[in-house]
Amino acid sequence: MAAKNGTVYSKLIGDLRLKIDNSEFTPGMLLPSENNLSDTYGISRPSVRKALTQLEQSGMIYRIPGKGSYVGSVDNGQNSRILNIGVDVGAESPAEWYNAKLLRGILRQCAKDNARMVFTDTQNFPAAEDNHFDGLIAMTDPGMNAGSELARNGKPVIVINRMPNDPALAYISVDYVREAERATEHLIAMGHKRIGIIYGASGEASTPRKIGIENAMRAAGIEFGEDAIFYSDRIYHLEKEICEYLSKNNFTAVFAVNATMMFQLYYACKTCGINIAKDISVMCFDDMELFSNQIGLGISYVKMPLENMGETAAEYIVSRLNNTKNEPIRKIVTADIVIKESCKII
Repeated sequence: MAAKNGTVYSKLIGDLRLKIDNSEFTPGMLLPSENNLSDTYGISRPSVRKALTQLEQSGMIYRIPGKGSYVGSVDNGQNSRILNIGVDVGAESPAEWYNAKLLRGILRQCAKDNARMVFTDTQNFPAAEDNHFDGLIAMTDPGMNAGSELARNGKPVIVINRMPNDPALAYISVDYVREAERATEHLIAMGHKRIGIIYGASGEASTPRKIGIENAMRAAGIEFGEDAIFYSDRIYHLEKEICEYLSKNNFTAVFAVNATMMFQLYYACKTCGINIAKDISVMCFDDMELFSNQIGLGISYVKMPLENMGETAAEYIVSRLNNTKNEPIRKIVTADIVIKESCKII
């Protein structure tokens, strides 16, 4: 029979503390599941949860709903409690890889800094009254807008891949215009003079990418008109329209401004019998590695350092909480231009 005051799970707490102190369990490591601990120590799951709650309150571990319990940072003297970093990821999009890479970086840094991610919907909370998190990483336009009010109320906010004018907001971003220019310069250096742009619908990220492509063509003295740009109010089922667009132009290369448009371009080429690489070169401003593996064809693309950007964002939130006198950072990072077999020299 267990004694009072929680001794039923004291051995579990003691063992976990010892393994963490001895670095057998290291920061960021996923602990055994509640079921596993319950079976190993012969105690109920509610008792396991109470033990984990005590460890969480001491800052030795942190928990992510639906994921499990992770070892926290135990040597951070400035933050004895776990910091809650709000992350505004927005609605699901076709480019789920984008959020996934950013979140991996954020989670990795949280494990180092005794912090955890708290997903939040910035469209539906009163920013001035929100106390669910200590700082916010905004990855959407609504998050950026809500972040301005949060920053005025003393919470650190950093925006990813947007460059807000509000001086209270920090940001880390790729320069979409410049990186699109660089990628287009690669196409031009490979001999391409007739370059199409698969733009789709206008958007916060798409427009500067289109501008960058146009800037590079103008700088190279390449003439182009509105017929060189594919527009659409839709993002799906565009095979027929893109086929017609390609058939009316003698492009040697086409630049898709994002992954969604690249998917549509690829399936359009399959539909109308155009061989990517052999008949036409393609470039995309988004990470195409996973898609390339799936289709067995390397798609050239602009690779943003998303995981590093996520780490930097989380590190900034913690640094501002530790020292409120630190100024908001405004950092532009450089992307890589990855040339695969989808682009050929002509």
